[in-house]
Amino acid sequence: MATIRRFGCDDLLRFASVNLDHLTETFNMSFYMTYLARWPDYFHVAESPGNRIMGYIMGKVEGQGESWHGHVTAVTVAPEYRRQKLANKLMNLLEEISDKMDKAYFVDLFVRASNMPAIKMYEKVCFLPTLLINLQLFSLLVYICLMMRCSDQYAVTDLGIMIVPWVFGSTLDIFLIHIEDGCKSTA
Repeated sequence: MATIRRFGCDDLLRFASVNLDHLTETFNMSFYMTYLARWPDYFHVAESPGNRIMGYIMGKVEGQGESWHGHVTAVTVAPEYRRQKLANKLMNLLEEISDKMDKAYFVDLFVRASNMPAIKMYEKVCFLPTLLINLQLFSLLVYICLMMRCSDQYAVTDLGIMIVPWVFGSTLDIFLIHIEDGCKSTA
């Protein structure tokens, strides 16, 4: 049984073992501290009954107008605690905070195209692939989870393709997203 609570400063000294996985993106200490100071509601930890850190999620809220959204910066669970739906619970918490507290239109995240375990998990919690970014060293996929309040902001074609306008930086992009049955966020 895990307890999910807000990440605290002392957790910065205790979560290194969770970051040892080669698929987990890691950052320098000042990066984590910036998130902790600016977006404390978006930084949570899952802790075991023995006070061992099992996993964490770190995110933020950003954008303007209809591009106001939550963003998952990192989510990871230590290998020995996987397959317990901890990442799902952390993702749902960040979605709920984005939706209820900050009235976000969607939540997005970036994932390496080679990180198949993460991609499968994101798709199970109804994040939809929207964009592929090819970089010199690797490719990133952009995933998006729409909040119910933006149901009037998109259109669905007869083929089940959702057309979503999204302001990304200073340009307006139109994403075409295939809707899968059973996703709570797009129903």
